[in-house]
Amino acid sequence: LTGWRIPSGVWPLRWSRVTREQEVIRWEVGRTKNKEGRTLHYGALPALKALIERWWAKRRPPCPYVFHRWGRRIDQKRAYREWHVVCDRLEIRGKDACTVRHAMVMRLDRVGVSRSVARTITGHKTESMYVRYRQVRKEEQEEALAKIAE
Repeated sequence: LTGWRIPSGVWPLRWSRVTREQEVIRWEVGRTKNKEGRTLHYGALPALKALIERWWAKRRPPCPYVFHRWGRRIDQKRAYREWHVVCDRLEIRGKDACTVRHAMVMRLDRVGVSRSVARTITGHKTESMYVRYRQVRKEEQEEALAKIAE
């Protein structure tokens, strides 16, 4: 939904970082792969809002984690297994977490979101790393060539 890193952005997310009333998720400085904190106003993304609300209804106090397995944090190895289970349930084949990050970067770019704003959503620290995730589609290349051929 957002292009977050699964093992460092999704699985360790704690309820103390989610403010449901304001529809905000905050990552503290030092708690992300790139060590930078960030804020996401998730209310503008209905699918993410619904996901947060579903997990809120399934929370298991005293478990602090938003995404958990029977009240316990999902570890790194389990995270990848869970990822494949979810993909199978959604009938998505051949996709890994990095593919989803690439797709999110492409989608943000395609709809015209500025790179600086897109990076706050996906969590890319630098412009160069964001650009590495931005792949040029065949259709984009063809469209560009057609423009100069006119």
